Amino acid sequence: MDESGQTWSAAVRETYDKLEAEAAIQEDEAEANDLALDRETEQLDETPEVEAEDTEEAEEDEVSEIEASESEDTEEDEPEDDSGTVIDPPKTWTKENQEAFLALPREQQEYIAERERQREEYLAEQSKQTAALKQQFDPISQVLKPYEEQMRLAGVNPAQAVNQLLAAQDYLNKDPVNAILWLAQSYGVDPTSLVPNEDHDLADPEVLQLQRELQQVKSHLYNQNLQTQQATQKQVHEQIDHFVNETDEQGNPSHPHFQEVYQHMVALMQGGAANDLQDAYDQAVMANPKTRAMVIEAKQKEVLEAEKQKRIAAANRAKKSKKVRSANVSTTQTKPRTLRETLEANWEAAS
Repeated sequence: MDESGQTWSAAVRETYDKLEAEAAIQEDEAEANDLALDRETEQLDETPEVEAEDTEEAEEDEVSEIEASESEDTEEDEPEDDSGTVIDPPKTWTKENQEAFLALPREQQEYIAERERQREEYLAEQSKQTAALKQQFDPISQVLKPYEEQMRLAGVNPAQAVNQLLAAQDYLNKDPVNAILWLAQSYGVDPTSLVPNEDHDLADPEVLQLQRELQQVKSHLYNQNLQTQQATQKQVHEQIDHFVNETDEQGNPSHPHFQEVYQHMVALMQGGAANDLQDAYDQAVMANPKTRAMVIEAKQKEVLEAEKQKRIAAANRAKKSKKVRSANVSTTQTKPRTLRETLEANWEAAS
């Protein structure tokens, strides 16, 4: 038990001892009163009957007053104690933690129980808010679900798609004529084809047929262009995903600063200042002071590590070469001469 628990236990023990002492004093007083009543009763037995009756009534009144006084003293001395009420441990706790909770002092149990109650209220409120948001946005999600593939090919997320639709609606509300012309141009529709021709009945059938065929060709070309754009966007997204997820031989990201310089890369690619993603990445990284410092520091570490490895390899080669020379010298000095070599050496020494 910690220091606060020991202090609390000592205070409880002191109060309990005080109550026991007071109870003992009250018992002694009650016994003394009983003895006094017994003696008075004996004395009254020796008096006349009239006096005995009066005395009995007086004694009964006195006893009633004493008992009432003792009852009031007992009620005043006894403190209000709600310790009999058991505080249940948190239901979400494990069995071991619940047992530990029951062993804590009551003050600590009350504090923990109150904190748990506040936590449960907070979680209930958060759950209610989450359920409300889910109920609010689930219908929107169901509406957008059939168009997820189209949004992915167009390179937009649901929020961007909804924003574009609302922006178009706002444009139509504020400037219907130009908005309709813009929509027609966007979808390859000739606005004049939407206007009824007063001379339609008088027009040459061949001309009308040619107009219909021309409109079909325009629609076909527009659809082809749209499909090409979507395919190009898909290819670009795949290239970007591959570029972002590319790793080196050690498994580290090959382009760790992509998120920091992505916007600059887009500007470089759109402005034709970069040949490809790698070129745009390199330019953007070096143009950003933060990423440039990080790249330079990494290059310096690579150079230092390469030089260190070269020195280690050179030292190892030197050690191996020294061992080989020592072995050759030792072999030459200890190799025994043949009889012929000994005779030739002696002949050369004598001549």
